[in-house]
Amino acid sequence: MLILALESATIGVGAAVVNERGVLGVAAELPGRLSTETLHPLIMRVMQETGVAMDALDAIAVDIGPGLFTGLRVGVTTAKTLAFALGVPVVGVTSTRALLAGVVDAHVRSVAVIDMRRSEVVLAVDDAPEAMSLVTPAECVELLRSRPELSGARIVGDGVSRYEKTFETLIRDHHYVVGEGTDRYVDAGVLGMLAIPLLAAGAGVTGAELEPLYLRDADAKVNWSTRPEVRGAGL
Repeated sequence: MLILALESATIGVGAAVVNERGVLGVAAELPGRLSTETLHPLIMRVMQETGVAMDALDAIAVDIGPGLFTGLRVGVTTAKTLAFALGVPVVGVTSTRALLAGVVDAHVRSVAVIDMRRSEVVLAVDDAPEAMSLVTPAECVELLRSRPELSGARIVGDGVSRYEKTFETLIRDHHYVVGEGTDRYVDAGVLGMLAIPLLAAGAGVTGAELEPLYLRDADAKVNWSTRPEVRGAGL
């Protein structure tokens, strides 16, 4: 089984080819916020480096969010297009699950904190990677304080680094370890490996059925809807 995995929902952009034996190749830009310009060249690079032909792929995997609107839309749209063109299923994997699965030390608890801009982050914990909370950084701190059993956990994702001052007392008092480097990004190879058992369990869908997990509206729509004249019109 050959799967092409795509990541562009968070601050990194990447593509990987995987099979049941492991990751065959990865191409990534970290950080890579220009997802519209970098994702397609990365796909071509990893396909060339692994020597895998597009028509040999059995499925597409993609990060369905939560994440930043533009990058998430680019990844999901690309996955839909490839799945339709190749006649293969697509598997959606959440960014929180992929980040938490990237923690290799099974003896360490892990927490994902993803920056969503507009002073909000998404929080998820290793024992429930898809039970997500969209909160302010301060609310995130309070939620983690209410979970003393997580003291000493590893925090992955880019949310803490963006709001260092808000998190610094929590990190010091509860001995959290803030992941750096690749811990801040979703690894396309990890995402692809997560898709293999999901696909085997019947989680593959058609491109038309794939749904992104935005958690909120795009910034442009929110900005428009919060203008005083729009609010007054009840729109």
